[in-house]
Amino acid sequence: ILTMSNRSRQTRSNATNGLTLVELLIGLVIISIVMIAGVSLVLSSLRTGSRIETFLRLQSKWSLFQYLLNNEIQESISASTGNGTISLSIPYGDPPSCTTLVSYSLSGGTISRSGPDVNADGSLAIPSSSTCTSVTATTQALLTSVTTFTTSIDTSSSQRVSYSLSFNDPTGVSFTNKATSSMGSARIIN
Repeated sequence: ILTMSNRSRQTRSNATNGLTLVELLIGLVIISIVMIAGVSLVLSSLRTGSRIETFLRLQSKWSLFQYLLNNEIQESISASTGNGTISLSIPYGDPPSCTTLVSYSLSGGTISRSGPDVNADGSLAIPSSSTCTSVTATTQALLTSVTTFTTSIDTSSSQRVSYSLSFNDPTGVSFTNKATSSMGSARIIN
């Protein structure tokens, strides 16, 4: 009787030392579910980060375009708009008695700027003499993948120019914004 009791204890202790096949399979299923959820979370985070990076890049392009256009609107003494184009008359000379034309236009999904070059300090590359001389105009592509570029002049105050712009990134992310700027008085531009 004594040997039977020891044997039965030994069988019970061997059963509690290991895992059954069912317990092992359940553990593998739980680990697999947790890993799939983790991978899904990481992939989702990467996609979100990529979209945010693309949006910030588009916003940066908008900011540079807006900075250039707003500065030239503020330098101008008159403007005209129509068909995705804005033309600005910018005074120059010493005193500023001459004008040069700067225009922004949308054609084939690209916004181009036509007018005198812009120097590294942001000023226009135009003569500063008192006589009106011809200004060399160049055309530069500023933005591509543009879907809309609308411009208008406020009829209640002919000094306010509004514009809106929509453009896309090759990944399909789109960006739309609008701005208003006021034309300034004639200033000396170097």
